[in-house]
Amino acid sequence: MPRKLIPKPIHLGETATAWIKFTILWTVTLRGLDYLSGVTGPVASLGVVERAAPLWLWGAILLASCVVAVSGTFSGMRSLLIVGHLAAGLTMMALGFGQLLVVVGPDGISGYRTGAGIMGGGILHMVIAFSAWSQVIVEKMVADDATS
Repeated sequence: MPRKLIPKPIHLGETATAWIKFTILWTVTLRGLDYLSGVTGPVASLGVVERAAPLWLWGAILLASCVVAVSGTFSGMRSLLIVGHLAAGLTMMALGFGQLLVVVGPDGISGYRTGAGIMGGGILHMVIAFSAWSQVIVEKMVADDATS
C-alpha cells in the first residue's frame, strides 16, 4: 500500500470549511475596502505589484472576487465559487509576492512576514478553488458512469 503524505489526515467537515472560507474571504474584503478607502500619495510600504496599478483597481478586483465566490457558495454554482476563489488567490499571491520583492535587499530578507502571510491567504484560496474544481470533475465522472 502506498505511503500517505499525511498518515492520519483530519477531515474538516462542512462547518470548519465554511469558517475557513468565511475567514479568507473576510480578509480579502477588508483588504479590498482598504484599497478603495482612498489612500493617496506615495506609500513606502506598498509592494511592487501594488504600485503597478491604482489601489482602487486592486480593491475592486478583490471585492469582485469575493462577491463572485460568495455568490457561487450560496447559489450552488461551483463555477462561480471556483472563479471567485481563483481570482482572489491569484491576486493575493501577486500582492504578497510584490511585498516580498520590497523586503529583499543586498543584506538579505528583512520583514518578509507580511508578504508571506498575504501569499499564504492566496494559497488557501487556490486550495479551495482546486478542491471545488476536483469535486466537479469527480461528480461529472460519477454521472457519466451512471448513464453508461
